[in-house]
Amino acid sequence: MFVGYLIIFFLVVFGLRNRPGENRSVFLPRNQCEVIKGVFILAVFMAHAHDYVGDYERLDIFFKMGSWVRYLFSPILVVPFFFFSGYGVWENMSCKGEAYLKEFPERRILTTLLNFDVAVMVFLLLSVTLGKRYSVMWILSAFLGWKSIGNSNWYIFVILLCYGAAYFSFKAKSLMLLIFSITCIALLLSFVKESWWYSNVIAFPAGAVYSNYKDDIYQWIDGHFVLIIFGCLGLLGGLYLWPRIIDSPIVQGNIHAVVFCCLLVAIMTKIEIHNPILSWCGKKLFPIYIRGLR
Repeated sequence: MFVGYLIIFFLVVFGLRNRPGENRSVFLPRNQCEVIKGVFILAVFMAHAHDYVGDYERLDIFFKMGSWVRYLFSPILVVPFFFFSGYGVWENMSCKGEAYLKEFPERRILTTLLNFDVAVMVFLLLSVTLGKRYSVMWILSAFLGWKSIGNSNWYIFVILLCYGAAYFSFKAKSLMLLIFSITCIALLLSFVKESWWYSNVIAFPAGAVYSNYKDDIYQWIDGHFVLIIFGCLGLLGGLYLWPRIIDSPIVQGNIHAVVFCCLLVAIMTKIEIHNPILSWCGKKLFPIYIRGLR
C-alpha cells in the first residue's frame, strides 16, 4: 500500500504552485479546500485499504513502509474535514446572515442526514441479501449514524452534532459557546465510543475561530511564518516521539488537531495545489467517504 501513498504524494508535488500575492488576501479559497480534502480522503481510503490487504502483505517491505506512513498521518487524517466544515459554516453564517441561518437546519443538517440515509438503505438491503440480521433499534440507530450496518457512520453522526452546535452558537452570537459545546460533545463521546469519534473534533470550532479572526491570524502568520512552521512541526514531532507525555486520546488527539490546523493554514497562505484528480476527489467527498472513513 506504500505505492498508493506514493502516488498521492506525487499528485501533490506535481500540482504545487507558489500562491500569487494577489490571491493571498482570499482566505482558504474553496478550490484549494477541495484539493486538500481530496488529498486526505484518498489518504483515508488508502489507510483502510491497508487493513483489507494486510493479511496478504504482512511480510512485504512495502507493507511495512505503508504501515509507517499510516502511523505517521493517522492522528490528523480527518482534521481537514472538520476544520474546513467549521470554517465554511461559520463563514457562511457571518456573510449570508439570517437568510442562510433560516435555511441551515434543512439545507445543511437534514440534507446531510438524508443523503447518508440513502447510503444506509443500500447497505441494509445488501445485508439482508447476505443473510445478516439486525434488531429494529440497531437499524434505527444506524439511520442516525450511531450504529453501523457495514457503512461508515461515525463522522456523519459527529459532524451533525457539530452543525447543530454551530447553529445554536451563532444564534446566540457566541463563539465561546461553540467551543464549549464541542468540548462537551467530545467528553460525552469519550465515555461511550472509540477514540476516533472524539479525538479530532475540536478542529471544527478551530475552523470557526479562524473564520472569525482570519484578518488578524493572517497578519500574524505573514509576520511569523518561519516560527509557526517550525513551532508546529516541533510540537507534532514531540507528540509522535513521546506519546506518553499526554496519555489521553481526547487531549493528545485534539492538540494534534489544533496544531495541524495552524500548520495547514500557514502553508496554504504560501502555496497552492492544482491537480484535477485531487480536486475531483474533494468534490466527490461523500461517496468516497462512505467506503473510506470507517
